[in-house]
This record gives sequence, C-alpha cells and structure tokens, in this order.
Amino acid sequence: MSTKLFYLVLDLGDELERPLAAVPAALLEAMAPVFLSRTIWVLVDGEHELQIERMSSGQIGKQRLWAAEAWSAGEVLTECSLRDDGIVADLRDALAPLTARSVFMRAEGALRFHTSGSPEPRWYGRWYVQEPPCLLDLVTVRFEWTAEARTVELSLGCSGYPLTSSDLRLDGSLGDGAPEIAAANRELMFQTLARLPGAIGVPAGGARWSDDGDYGYLYGVDAKDIRSRWLPWLESFVRDLPAAKGDE
Repeated sequence: MSTKLFYLVLDLGDELERPLAAVPAALLEAMAPVFLSRTIWVLVDGEHELQIERMSSGQIGKQRLWAAEAWSAGEVLTECSLRDDGIVADLRDALAPLTARSVFMRAEGALRFHTSGSPEPRWYGRWYVQEPPCLLDLVTVRFEWTAEARTVELSLGCSGYPLTSSDLRLDGSLGDGAPEIAAANRELMFQTLARLPGAIGVPAGGARWSDDGDYGYLYGVDAKDIRSRWLPWLESFVRDLPAAKGDE
C-alpha cells in the first residue's frame, strides 16, 4: 500500500495580534503537548535565514539521529526521551530583534501519541524502514506569512499516521491499524490544536481550519470523523477568540 497525502491547514486572515517575528516560537510552544521540534528552518523577509537543530552523534544509514532519539532492533518507530532543551527559546531569541514583513518556517520533530503497545501516549521520532535503512519523518509543521500564502500547515506524510487507522511496517509498507487508537490520537492532537489560533494571535473569525490530501480514499471513516466532528469543533474555538483590537 503506497502512502497517501494528509494535511491539516489553518488558513489565516489579514492580520495577527502578535508581531510576526514572534509567531514561529509561539506556534511551536502551543504545540508542545504533542510536538517537539528537532530541526527548525526559518526564512524572514526572503533574506534572513536561520536553522536550529538538536542532533546526536548516532546514525542510521546516512541519517543522523536527533538528540534523545533512539532506535531498538525490530522496532518500526524510534523513541524519544524528551525534555525541554531550549530549542524554542533559542528560536524566539534569534527572531526577537527582527521586524518581519514575511516569514516561512518549517519544523520536523517528535510526536506524542498512542500505539498498540503503549496504552499511555509516548514520544516517538521517525519511521524506521529497514531496506535500505532510513528514517522517515512522521510530521512537518509549516508556518507561512508571505505574498503567496498565509497558513499554518501540519503535514503527516505517512498516510496521516498516527491520526488514521494505518499501521507502519519495517519494509516501508502500510497495513491496517486499530481505529480506536487512531481515534484516541485524533483527540490528543485536536485538543492541542484548539489552542493554536489564540496562541499565535488570530482574532475572532480570523482563520479557517480544513484538511487536504488524498488520504480519505483509503481512510474514509477517519476522514469523516475529522471533517464532521473535529474540524467544526476547531472552528468553534476560532469564533470564540477575542475580537481584533480595531473591532473592539
């Protein structure tokens, strides 16, 4: 089974109630209950480039392991023993002197979620594929405020895993996963995403959630739950945000 595309997108309006340069750190901080970035790349005003990463000396194939990331033989996921190591604070400090007009940020990192082998959510890093040995990112978080787009985007590149009823395999293929585990992971993720618009300064009604990609063809039950239950629920939080200062 080939992987499908899965995106959660927050389309932003014309204004934010935060300085633009402060938004990347605020976004990552709001996502801290389920996502901890290990690599961050930012481009400000098309010319100021910044890269921050937390890496270890370990390696799988030609890829370096992240700090606190480990893989055990026979396991399909790397695990992460994480603590606050200051990566978001470093990002905030680096961007603080800038008066940004446009920002593009991309971050990859660890996710906290349920698996069949763990009743409580744990921190996992990447999908280990054994032949040839490589690590595939589970999630990419993007923030773009440019002339082309104003969005926050979560891309779950492994067919929406762990929010869909999919199961990762060592040979790089996908099988059927447990629907109840995917449902628990959606609740965990969307509870965190509900706080995101307010954290980055979205005013009331100033953004809209949607999903994108072709994952619904294989994961119709999951797609229906996201579109009929969770996206409207997230929209209710956007409507209840404080009004923009100019509208008060």
